[in-house]
Amino acid sequence: MARGPNWLSKEDAQLARSWLHTSQNPIYANAMKRDQFWETTAVHFNENSAGGHREGKDLSTRWAKLRAAVTKFCGIYASIERNPPSGSEPLDWLNQAKTLFTDQTGKPFGFESAWMELRNAPKWRILLDKAPAPTLLAITEAQSTPPPPPPSSGTVPNTPNTPASEPATEAPSANEGRQPPGVKAAKRALTQSEFLQKKIKLMESSVKETHDLSRKRFQETSRANNLQEKVVDMDILSKDLSMCVDEFERAYYTKAKKTILQPME
Repeated sequence: MARGPNWLSKEDAQLARSWLHTSQNPIYANAMKRDQFWETTAVHFNENSAGGHREGKDLSTRWAKLRAAVTKFCGIYASIERNPPSGSEPLDWLNQAKTLFTDQTGKPFGFESAWMELRNAPKWRILLDKAPAPTLLAITEAQSTPPPPPPSSGTVPNTPNTPASEPATEAPSANEGRQPPGVKAAKRALTQSEFLQKKIKLMESSVKETHDLSRKRFQETSRANNLQEKVVDMDILSKDLSMCVDEFERAYYTKAKKTILQPME
């Protein structure tokens, strides 16, 4: 089965608008089955999309991916919005949310255009309230949690109050805790210098492998981010500001356009 063309940012935005159009209609949303819902949504999508023709099953598959990513991003953005850094503004929150999303998922957030359409829609807010809140700082919280106290050995100290009739704790015998002769003989075969050299080489090898892997992942993420930024920039530059529905959206696109065009001046 042939794979359809790659999705464009403006198609994701239209998918969000078409989903809202169908789901906000009580007659359609409550009476239709899943396949009928997406067939109806596809009609609205294809009538308004500047991209290629999409079937209902294509929209359903794309929506599942879009919904998961936008839901997680909404949770991250909401956490920043509730506790914004001093002196920051909404555009700063957006950039910080993108960074945190990439840190948590290992890939850039690619549904910004759809997020702009959904973020304030009542139907989306209802759907969002039903989803479990994402963990924003799971790694940080795990690292900051103190380790549990070590288990008690259960040894009762010998105090003057201990009855004389109770037997004292027996000292371990001379043979307990000894390593097998083979292990001790192997250690004696290595001088202290040889042992340290082998340990250093193992540590150096482990550090190098970790560094190479981190550098490779960073390069791959950077390339993906650069490509996604170019796609988003083109979509922002083509945005008609007269179609913005609120002041935040208009201010966002105005400032974003200036930021994109500034290096070209």
